[in-house]
Parts: sequence; structure tokens; C-alpha cells
Amino acid sequence: MQSLKYRLFLLSIFYTLMLIFFSCSQIFSFPSVNKDVSWNISAMKVSYDQAKQLYIAEDGVVVKGGEIRLQADYVEFSNITRDVVASGNVMLKSGHDTITCDSLQLNLEQETGTIYNGVVFIEENHFHIKGNIIQKSGKNTYHADHASLTSCAGEKPDWRISARNIRVTIEGYGVAKGATFWVGNIPALYSPIVAFPAKNRRQTGFLTPRISSSHRKGFEMEQPLFLALSRQADATLYADYMHKRGTKAGLEFRYVPGSGSRSTLLFDYLNDLEIDDGTPATSAFRVGSTPLRTGRDRYWFRMKSDHRFDNTWHAAVDLDYVSDADYLHEFKEGYTGYYQSMDIFQETFGRDIDEYDDVTRKNSLNVNKTWQGASLNMGIQWYDNVLAKQLDTEDTTLQRFPAIKFDTVRRKIGNFPLFFDIDSEYTFFYRKDSSKDSINGYRSEDSINGYRTNDLINGHRSDLFPKLYMPFQIDTFFIEPSVGFRQTIWYADADSRLSDLNSSITSQAGTSAVNTSSVNTSSVNTSSVNTSSVNTSSTNTFSVNSSSVNSSEEISHREMFDFNLSVSTNLSKIFTLDNAFAEKIKHEIIPKIEYGFIPDVDQDDLPFFDSLDFIERKNCITWTLSSRLTSRKASQNMSQSDPKKKKFTKKFTKKFTKKFNESSAVDSSPVDSSPVYRKFAWIELTQSYNLDSDNEQAGVSSNVTSNTAFNTAFNTIPSAASSSDISNVILLNPSPTSHRFSDISAEIEFSPGGFLALKSDFQWSPHENKFNTYNTGITLKNFRGDSLYSRYGYDRFASESLYTRLNTKLTSNIRAFAVYEQNLMSNKTIEKKAGFRFNRPCWSMRISYSDTPDDRVFSFMVNLHGIGEFGTK
Repeated sequence: MQSLKYRLFLLSIFYTLMLIFFSCSQIFSFPSVNKDVSWNISAMKVSYDQAKQLYIAEDGVVVKGGEIRLQADYVEFSNITRDVVASGNVMLKSGHDTITCDSLQLNLEQETGTIYNGVVFIEENHFHIKGNIIQKSGKNTYHADHASLTSCAGEKPDWRISARNIRVTIEGYGVAKGATFWVGNIPALYSPIVAFPAKNRRQTGFLTPRISSSHRKGFEMEQPLFLALSRQADATLYADYMHKRGTKAGLEFRYVPGSGSRSTLLFDYLNDLEIDDGTPATSAFRVGSTPLRTGRDRYWFRMKSDHRFDNTWHAAVDLDYVSDADYLHEFKEGYTGYYQSMDIFQETFGRDIDEYDDVTRKNSLNVNKTWQGASLNMGIQWYDNVLAKQLDTEDTTLQRFPAIKFDTVRRKIGNFPLFFDIDSEYTFFYRKDSSKDSINGYRSEDSINGYRTNDLINGHRSDLFPKLYMPFQIDTFFIEPSVGFRQTIWYADADSRLSDLNSSITSQAGTSAVNTSSVNTSSVNTSSVNTSSVNTSSTNTFSVNSSSVNSSEEISHREMFDFNLSVSTNLSKIFTLDNAFAEKIKHEIIPKIEYGFIPDVDQDDLPFFDSLDFIERKNCITWTLSSRLTSRKASQNMSQSDPKKKKFTKKFTKKFTKKFNESSAVDSSPVDSSPVYRKFAWIELTQSYNLDSDNEQAGVSSNVTSNTAFNTAFNTIPSAASSSDISNVILLNPSPTSHRFSDISAEIEFSPGGFLALKSDFQWSPHENKFNTYNTGITLKNFRGDSLYSRYGYDRFASESLYTRLNTKLTSNIRAFAVYEQNLMSNKTIEKKAGFRFNRPCWSMRISYSDTPDDRVFSFMVNLHGIGEFGTK
């Protein structure tokens, strides 16, 4: 009896559970025709028609299967066809699509059906498609009549496009026919057809076009086409139609074969409808800082590539070849413009390209091999002289073809207290045109610091520079003597002999007699000089006498010693703050005295290619004083748990410093609890004293500016003049060198937080009580997001300029900006620009006006998020 009662008790529980399950079910599962997917229903009430195999669910219904989730107040589900009818607060999520509607009829397996009074939301582009009747004709396709499209949320969007017919294919495109653009409730624009991308993964198709209008180009439309070629490669084709200039075709190709290897290539071509022949009819298409442009075939090819063969072998390629000096001035903006190309290369490779106004474009190939303690670099450097090509003049640009360097890091010699390293190089110097008595094709009698110039030649050079060090410490003083021996060998087409100083400058110890008032700063371009092999511990002088040229090929050599002795110490103190800025601050003062000696070696009969070819006598003492402040701050996790870290003594510092230090990229807290160290202030002062007497200093320069000018002259064609009006190359005038004390040099950095950053450097002459160079840049920010950046640059012998940019937040959606740049030496304005930016969640607008010597431009650009950008310019 007890067993029977027990069985009846279990049976009653079973029937009770079954009754609850069928009448008020929370979870019900049934098999699917597709064995891989099962459909689940949860609802407050579920009934089942066995004859029709139809499930009816009510109140809080949820149907799930695969990537589909359906919510509604009422659902009918056919277990045979997988058709579903839903009504009342319906929401269907399928992959990246979300549908909300009053009711729908849908086949869940084929994902086809009809949506009534609903909205389709496409997540990737943030599109909202609204219509009374929307047909879902496939898993990724929608079709709606008399519907609207917007990327704004809410019942009253800021903008929308209403259309007679809208078709959308996810991972493809959308097309709206008979479209009207509305701003709020105001119709603003009509178009018979509007196409837009509706993609959320990489595949072939058109991208968003750019439409604008400008005085130099007229109406402009730039349409990109993306091509997904393979998993490793893709490309983008560009058609840039300009009403006044023609159609510019462009290509961007990307290839990523594996980790550490990648290539990006960009190429543009334009058959320009307009030229610049110097007549009034073409003045509107002139760039003031460049020569006349009479060619119509215009192009720009640029490429960067990194290839990692293994962990020790790596190759890098940089190419930059442009048709004319005007090209990058005119095409700085746009999909394939200079600034966009710069951003692509900087983000992808961490390497930029030459400035848009550089007329010698660097091209290079470098193959690098690394070992533990050594490195080998092999490659070529070729500088494309744009003006020589455009003006069809002699190209005497100095090329390195090839250049090989082998260097070692400092290593200890056995158990001895000695260390050594080796720097070595081999370079073949090549010029396309080796013109006698000329610089870049222009004759020059005495334009290089008072010396006459000789042949511009080709030749080989090898340099070996081993060095021994014996560092030791006495108490708190670090002492390091070192001695090096340099062996240099040349094999040149004709000896570039340096002899017979000009009598007019002998008493001036290498002082230049150049008239700096006639300096043309646009003609100075040092981008074509590779100074990687320059011994910066010494400064150079030179003399050239064209009468001493020997046309025979000879081997020249030079041997010299280099002795240095340095003494330094480190004085430091730690201060405890325990506030929001830092827990502790470490202040270090590092004084250093260094003696350097290089004997006077006869170098009069040596070729000259760069500053390594003439190393002056050195007998001087250099003092350096460095001071830096380093803060230590707990990680964010630690500081939040310690109430002491939230205290701060001054209200201003608390309001600004704390906010920006916590958001600064430099101060970003690590994931663990390790403290964060940041060097927020640093200054270094240095000056040299020449031990030689005035007579010994004669003819020896103590300022590297003279040598820089020499390299500049040998590698640059003036960029703002034609061959018909240049008779001499004007060089910079270095400071007097007869004084024993050199200029005082300083570098300063100060960034206590995100609200302030200051960088500055200068060279001050104690003899003339004036600055020779001074450069400073300062950035100010506040907690609202306003910022002010100002940069001042001064070179006593070359230029003086001021650049300022202001960004201010007027409201939460409106920002204003202003830019001002002026050449203070010539008192000419380089650029004035001002404008506003309006930012909304689904659209943005930019209005600006700019005034430059070449053009005045008013821009009005609107970006509808997900649709594209249009306006006038």
C-alpha cells in the first residue's frame, strides 16, 4: 500500500507539472527541420493545435533560434513551415538588423515576409528605415514603398530622406528613388536617386562620395570604389571629377602578406585642362612659390613597404615621385590628397613623407640585419629633384647609391675594465650631372663661406671608426675617458682638393662674408642630405680652390685620433606630496664636464661630399647642466582605494591637473597596480670653451651652420626662381667664430598635466647678447575641451614665423576654430583661417573661410553620418 501510495504521489506530481507546463509555460522547445537549429518559445501562456502543429503564445512571448530573437505580445508559430505571425510591441533581432513594428508575418528559416508599420535599424551605419509596409525579401534585403531613411534616433530626427521606393541590401548598398532631403520638417533638396553603402564587413563596392566646389577646381565629385581582392590584398580606385581641371584617376593598393610585412601604394594621374604659363589668363591657377608650370601631364606616385624576412632581417622601401612643384600645393585635401596620404603612412608604417613644399623628394631602400650587439644597414638613397626635372636644368643632387653601415654597441673586453664599439660605413656618391665650377647648374664664384667651389664629382668613401672606453666611478663621480681612431679612404673621379684659404677670410677664422639680407629661405632645403654618418662631436670647416682640381682618379686617405674625457655626477632629492598630482616627485641635477681633442690634420687635398669629409681640429671643454623632475603616481585602481590620493592643496591644480593627468596618454594607468612614472619637466644647458689661441682658431669654424650651408648648396636648386634669373646661390651666414666661448644652447620641456605643454630650444650668443635661434611651442587646454596652440620660430640668419591655432567649445554641439600664421621677417601673412563646427549624433557641419597668398576659400560642408559629405568650397 505504501508503495502504491508513493507511486500515485509521484504520478500526481508529474501530471501537475505537465498541466502547469502546457497552460502557463515558461520554456518550450521543439525540433527544427534544420537539425542544427532548434526553436525555443517562452511565454506566460502557450497552447498547441496538434492537427495544424501550430503553437499560440501570449503575454511576454520570446522566440529564439540561431541568430534570431523575436519578442511580441502575441505569436503564432507553425512547426511545419516555420512561419510566424506576431503582433503587439514586436521586436525582431537578426544578426545586425533590428526590426520594431506593430505586426509582421515572417518565415523564420528563410527570413522573408512583411513588416507592418515598422522601423528597420541597420547597426553598422546606424540607419533607420521607416515605412507602413516593408517587405523582407531575403535574409539581408529589404524593400519599402513610401518610406523614409535617417541615421538619427528618435521620433523627430534632425534629418531624413523620404523616398517613393527604398531598397536595402545588408553587406551591399541601399538605393532610394524619388528622394527628398528633409531638415527637421522642412524639405531642403530633391534627388531622383540616392545610393548609400549598407556594409558592416570588408567587401567590394562603392564608398561614400565627396562633393564640393572651389574657385580653382569648380564643381568636384570624388567617388571611391573599394575592391576586396583577397584576404591579404585590397585596393581602392578613385575618380575625382573637377569641372575646371578634368578627371583625376587614383589608386590605393594595400598588401599584408603576414605579420610584420605590409605595403601601401598610391598613385594619381591628371591630364590638367589648365596650365600656368605666366600670362594673365592662367593667373588663377598659379602657385606663387613655384616656377611656371606648362605641362598638362601631372602625377604623384608614393609607396611605403615593410618586409620582415625573419626576426633579424628586415627591409623597408620609401618612394615619393611627383611631376611638378605645384602638384602637392594644389591637391592637399581629399581622399588621395597630401594630408590623407601622410596620415595613411604615419598610421600604417610610423614613417611620414616629405613636406608638400619640399622640391627634393626622398626615395630609399634599406635592408637591415641585427645581431646581439651589432647591426648592418644596406641600401640606397635617391632624391628626386622636382625643379631640375621641371625646369630641365642640370641635376647635381648628391645621391648615395649604395650606402652600407655596420655598427656595434658598446661591449666589454673580457675581464678588463675596457669597452669598445665600432662605427663603419661605405658609400658611393653619385650625381647625375657633375658640372665643373657650379652648384646645381648655376655658376658660383665664392658663394660658400668665401671659398671658391670646384667640380661636383662622383666617388667612393669608406670610413672605419673604432673607439675604446674605460668608465669608472670615484665616490659619486662617473668618469669616462675614451679614445678613437678614424680611418677614411676616398676613391673619386677627380680630387676635390681643399687648399689655399682665401686671404680675405684668413683673419676671420672661417667667417662667411655672405650678405644675409638677400637670403631666399625658400631655396634652402636640406632634405637631400643624409647626415647619419656625421660625427656630431665635432664641427666642420672647409676651403675649396677650383684651381687645384686634378682630373685623374686617385685614392685619398685620412687618419686621425679622437680623445674625450667626461666627468659627471647625479644629485637627486625625493619630495613627498601625496596628492592628486603625484605621490612623490624626484628632482635630479646632472652636471657634466667633457674635454674633447681632435688634432689638426691636413685635409686640403681631400674630396668633399658631406661633413664627414672635413673634420676640424677640436680642443675644447664643454659643460652641460641637466635638470629633470619625475613624478610617481599610483595606478588608478590604487588611488581610488586610498582617500589620501584625492586631496589637493590648491583649487586650481585640483580642477585642471587632476582631470587631465588622469586622461593623459602619458599618464594612462596600467592594468595592474604598478605605479606610473612620468618625466614632466626637463631642461638642459650646454656651452663649449675653445682652448686654442686666437691664431690657432683662424680658419677653423666652431659653428656647424657653415657646413650645413655647404651641404645645402650642393644639393638644392632655389625653388622660387627660374634658371634665367639666378646667378649665385645665396647661403646662410654663420655666427662669428673667433670667440673662445660658443653660444649657450638650451632645450626645455614642461608638461605638468594635460592642461599645459611647453617645448622650447634656443642658442644665445653671450658675446652679442642676442639669440641666434629660438623656437618655442605651447599648448593650453581646459576641462571644457578648449585649446590654444602657439608656435614661434626664429633663426637670426634665415626666418622668423608665428603660428597660432585656437579651438573653443561654444556649446555642447558647436565649436569654433581660428588659425593664424605669419612670416615675421618678411611681414607676410601665410594663412588666416576661421570657422565653426556643428556636431550632432547623426550629422555634422563645417563652415570655414581661409585666406592664403594663393587662394581665398569659403567652405560649407555637411556630413550626414552614413550617407556622405557635400557642400561648397
